[in-house]
Amino acid sequence: MERDHPNAVVLHCFDPLGREVVARLGQWKGHIEGRHPEVDEHFDSVQRAIERPEQITIDAINSNRENYYCRGALPAPYDRLFLKICVAYRPGNSLETYQTGEVITAYPTKRIGRGEAPRWP
Repeated sequence: MERDHPNAVVLHCFDPLGREVVARLGQWKGHIEGRHPEVDEHFDSVQRAIERPEQITIDAINSNRENYYCRGALPAPYDRLFLKICVAYRPGNSLETYQTGEVITAYPTKRIGRGEAPRWP
């Protein structure tokens, strides 16, 4: 796949639960870069937040989405905030036992979202 194709993977890592997480170019350029420029080009911060979050929660609205929170992942002036990464999970095989996550959005926030149920730790 070409590096400039919308489905090209721009970030690939594993969360603390051993699940694979990817970010695709189309979503990164079309949503994250456009709506959250403070996160643009901070692939390393997003990866760190997924690999070593302070907390993972189940989204209050979409049960197939989980949110990763990591304080201090972004440089100043956002370093006192959480970096929130929203990841959508879907079955990764025909047995629906292995899940792959795709980054939906990433942005700084002051607090963990209301109504989000703890998932990890």
